[in-house]
Amino acid sequence: MSSRASVPARPTSSLPHDRVGGRFIPGTENPLEAAEGSNLTTPEIRVQHVVALKPEICSLDVGTMNFGSYAVLNTPPHMERYGEG
Repeated sequence: MSSRASVPARPTSSLPHDRVGGRFIPGTENPLEAAEGSNLTTPEIRVQHVVALKPEICSLDVGTMNFGSYAVLNTPPHMERYGEG
């Protein structure tokens, strides 16, 4: 049995994961425009769940990461604002 079987396929939280993020999918006709499925938003919205939950410790991903056909963007000014949350 694979250990992946115990991992939920979807987030278990009730947070709006589809809109809280930095996912950018470049447009087909114009790669400078966000395509459907992009969910770029403000740093304050991206960390609202952390502020609400007030965990004892928390990690902060501070890089731009590629996932298949999209990238998760984290700019230096945004990362500073995450830390202020």
